[in-house]
Amino acid sequence: MTNQVSLKVLVVDDEPELSELVCTWLSAAGHRPEYATTPGEALQLLAADAFDMIVTDVVMPGGIDGIDLATRAAQQQAGIKVLLCSGYSARLSELGSAPWPLLSKPYRRAAFMEAIARASQTVSGDRLYIEVPPDLSSDPDCRPVR
Repeated sequence: MTNQVSLKVLVVDDEPELSELVCTWLSAAGHRPEYATTPGEALQLLAADAFDMIVTDVVMPGGIDGIDLATRAAQQQAGIKVLLCSGYSARLSELGSAPWPLLSKPYRRAAFMEAIARASQTVSGDRLYIEVPPDLSSDPDCRPVR
């Protein structure tokens, strides 16, 4: 990790395998990740501990989506950085009003880590959209999540 601050990052995704993979990437880069598989679990973690950043999937079951979760996180912890992730192209157009960066799924490790670096430098209201080509078959850092 060069010229990079170690961040305490909360990863929220209803796919545990993806959360574990992302946490592995973050740990390898010197960050301190934790993950939750539901927005409710994430809210409990946010209430119990301070985080520098939350990385959340947008579409999740249970009545609280990633945008609502990010809004609540920002209300609970002033200055928390947010990175939204979504694989649902139909929802992407709706996210234009969300004040946080968005990373489209599926993504490669390099694109994810770049998004983390850029999102950690943003202030609320900055928009960042990172499009990743869908062909991940040749990426050694990407493994299928089922």
